[in-house]
Amino acid sequence: MAGSRVVVPTGDVEIILEDDAGTAAQRVKRAVSTYTSRVDLVRDAMLADPLAFGDDRSARDAGEALARPEVRAVFVCDPSGRLVGVVTRKTLVREVVAAGLDPGATKLGQIAEPPNATLESTMPLADAFAYVEEEDFERVPVVEDGRLVGVLARVVVQRRLAEDDPPDDGALV
Repeated sequence: MAGSRVVVPTGDVEIILEDDAGTAAQRVKRAVSTYTSRVDLVRDAMLADPLAFGDDRSARDAGEALARPEVRAVFVCDPSGRLVGVVTRKTLVREVVAAGLDPGATKLGQIAEPPNATLESTMPLADAFAYVEEEDFERVPVVEDGRLVGVLARVVVQRRLAEDDPPDDGALV
């Protein structure tokens, strides 16, 4: 089945997969159809309580958190918990270091960048997975009424889909 092409409809989005063996496309097709039928939501697969700082915290605070290898971004929220933006290592270099600002005096609310996207916690997981794949996002903040409640990581959704995938018995779906 070399060069197979599978179109997987998920709500308003179609995932088009091509690979040499065809097996990956079959697994994803089965997994996505399973999720579509169960209608799991983003909140069911998100990582709750991601690292978030208030917009009044300093760039130094974000830098200390980002110095840890497992931290790739710091979400920034206003006092009501609404997501203001994201600060990454690149943000700190460009907005603070290169600009000659004092990291201790620079507030995160001044330098936070709007997120590329957000997902509502009530969005069907299959639709969210299709969107994350289509846009090639690794992580997307999850909100409820604009308030940060979690983050959806593509690798977590892929792992979850793989765990729910029935054993490959060689049958085509």
